[in-house]
Amino acid sequence: MSSIFISHSSHDNAWAERIRDWLKDAQKQRPQEQRFHSLFLDFDPDAGILTGERWRDQLYGHLQLCAAVIVICSEAYAASQWCLAELGVAMERIRAGNGC
Repeated sequence: MSSIFISHSSHDNAWAERIRDWLKDAQKQRPQEQRFHSLFLDFDPDAGILTGERWRDQLYGHLQLCAAVIVICSEAYAASQWCLAELGVAMERIRAGNGC
């Protein structure tokens, strides 16, 4: 699935998009062996969650398989129970020694 997961509040979509675009552009400059496998951003038209998909299952599936999580910390993020749940899953994976 994904090797990088961008966790954010929908209020911060513009920042999430900027980070995604920066990562994709930066990747082009790196040797093949230093590139990330994939990047997950929930609203990405190519690799995000499609209309009609079970969004909660998709989010947690990508979180379970990621190697890194980028958290866009903001007041909106801290106020969101879903964002904090994503962070909790990532922290549990670290605690268990499974990445992120």
